[in-house]
Amino acid sequence: MTTATGLTAKQAAVFWSAFARACREQGIARQEEREAYRKRVLMEECGVEHMSQVTRTDGFEQVMRRLLVDCGDYEGAVQFTNGPERRKAHMVEVCAEQVMQLMGVSPEYALGYVTGLCLQAHFAIREESGNYWLDLPEGDVAAAFQMLDTHRRRLLKVGGWTGALSFDVGAAYTKTPSGIAMQASAPAKPSAFRVKPCTTGGVG
Repeated sequence: MTTATGLTAKQAAVFWSAFARACREQGIARQEEREAYRKRVLMEECGVEHMSQVTRTDGFEQVMRRLLVDCGDYEGAVQFTNGPERRKAHMVEVCAEQVMQLMGVSPEYALGYVTGLCLQAHFAIREESGNYWLDLPEGDVAAAFQMLDTHRRRLLKVGGWTGALSFDVGAAYTKTPSGIAMQASAPAKPSAFRVKPCTTGGVG
């Protein structure tokens, strides 16, 4: 099957908006400099010279991730991480950190918490050189997130939280004497999770 190339009108609009932001953030104002930057991004990220050669799936996501990182918008870049498995893996990591915050312990324990949860559920997870591999089909990663999110909601209710219970990837919680406070989290850092997309079972 041939992969569709050439961005859709909606994708092109998103691209040009991010491109303009990236140029502003980097002080690229002259037309020839903007053109050189655009060509450099296309070549470095996709190995192509023209927009018409960018694929509508992986190519678009790679280019968008690069532009948003160049903007300093790491949270936005996460939304264009290749594949639903990686997006959900990031949500698992953030939700686990929020659970740690609500428990009043350091977020550094989040990865160990996720590891234990996955092992209990008989999901494949392994650690190599500081990287945690969630070699799971998308459905299992989603199930891991649901388990964490259920615990997060329970902790919020127990803590007397009266706000929305919906998951917010940009939220951070703090336990205070008067209850739970929520504020914007720090800019997203590179995920400790790595994912090899798979469509059947996890890697044992």
